[in-house]
Amino acid sequence: MVCGRRVINKNKPYGEHHLVQWAKPYLTDKRKVLRVLDSRLEGQCSAVEAYKVTSLALKCLSEKSFRPNMDEVVSTLEQLVHKNQASLNIST
Repeated sequence: MVCGRRVINKNKPYGEHHLVQWAKPYLTDKRKVLRVLDSRLEGQCSAVEAYKVTSLALKCLSEKSFRPNMDEVVSTLEQLVHKNQASLNIST
């Protein structure tokens, strides 16, 4: 959802075929996180919000015992949406 890419895409350059292998190094670095975002999301979220979502994605890619359950995932995403909506209402 964050990057708008397919999980496996053989049309991408070598090293970018597998989404997780390509994205994981970017997800661990706050300065590089924006490189994985889908360009269609530009301007719809702040860098801080993008980092929170990608951090959540990274947690979902962890070993099974460290992954958040779906309730935690949904709760985190809902909080981000509500904060984003609140900030939009304040700025208009």
